[in-house]
Amino acid sequence: MTKDKILEAVAYLNGWPAISDGPVVPFMDRAKEIDGRAKEWRGIWEPGNWSLEDANGGLSLQYKSFPAVALVHAAMTPYTYDEGSSIDFVADGLEMMIRLGWKDGSRIIEVWQDGATKILEKSRDDS
Repeated sequence: MTKDKILEAVAYLNGWPAISDGPVVPFMDRAKEIDGRAKEWRGIWEPGNWSLEDANGGLSLQYKSFPAVALVHAAMTPYTYDEGSSIDFVADGLEMMIRLGWKDGSRIIEVWQDGATKILEKSRDDS
């Protein structure tokens, strides 16, 4: 798995297209500032009651009543959607990647963990 992280980091640093074709949790890029577009994904996400919120000048992700985890930019080439490029994060201290993107024109959050991808959609109760 580390080999995939290294390949993704090399592609990211050189501005190349993404190399892996599966969910890889990449290294973090702590030097990169949080993309302002990411704030458009703030709110409650389902299934599972996830919350994406502002935190200390950045963003954090919380699942149910577990402590919130800071998000750090991923050292990974973004995915291109019709609506724009993904914004990719690593959950600090966890082997989990968070991709902010779109599906059928609506914002989604992809959670990559343990080789699997889970898609979260905005909660209808979120204002």
